[in-house]
Amino acid sequence: MARAVEAVEVYDGVDAEDSKASSRGPPGAGGAILSPSARAGRGGAGRGARAAGVVGWLMLAAGAAVFLIRLHHAGPYEMPEQGNLRAGVLALLIGLALATPRLGRTAGGAAPIVRGVLLAASPIVLFFALYATLAELEEVVVLRATDSSGSPENLRLWIVDHGGTAWVSMSRAKAQGHALDGARVDMLRDGRTSCVLATLSHDPAENERTFRLRDEKYAVQRLGRRIGMFGDGPSAQTVTLRLDPCPSDRPGRKKETR
Repeated sequence: MARAVEAVEVYDGVDAEDSKASSRGPPGAGGAILSPSARAGRGGAGRGARAAGVVGWLMLAAGAAVFLIRLHHAGPYEMPEQGNLRAGVLALLIGLALATPRLGRTAGGAAPIVRGVLLAASPIVLFFALYATLAELEEVVVLRATDSSGSPENLRLWIVDHGGTAWVSMSRAKAQGHALDGARVDMLRDGRTSCVLATLSHDPAENERTFRLRDEKYAVQRLGRRIGMFGDGPSAQTVTLRLDPCPSDRPGRKKETR
């Protein structure tokens, strides 16, 4: 009986010592071993940070593409403007915040919340950044117009040709806001600048034809139509402009000299 008691005491002593050693962790660990639930939580946080990093690099690539895609156009480089510029810059900033570990060090305990907000905003910003990039994959011309205040503004537009004449479409508000009907404006196309006379078309058939020609030429418009961004035809607010060479720039016409 004494031996049995002694055996129990020895077993209990070993168990107690092992428990203390386990709570301290391995030599040099400097802390307790985490419980399974704590290890699972830390592992989940690690996976979340890695996923955020992947999204961050994707956003960085999308933001850079907004600026780099324009290099493939002939002529001087045109910086993105307005909504395209905002989409590119926001994509770069979100990507930088998610892809680098600085976020966790700067935000501290609020890092998961900040990361969640950035991840929630990423799909929206990514959509506009991708659209700004894809819209530049095919031919784009620039009309150097002036806005309602008289300030110069570059209008980047898709263009089609029919009957030896160039045609572009835009919203009626944009055409009126830039006083394009009957205006002589410079057009940058294929790296060359020429003067064109813009004339607003009042023929619905020409408006419809321009839309169909754009649909045949631009894959992005076809994609946008399939996902609901564009309708099956021009909207009631869409107008078409005919772009004829300015009289002094017509082929075969000699410029007047004094």
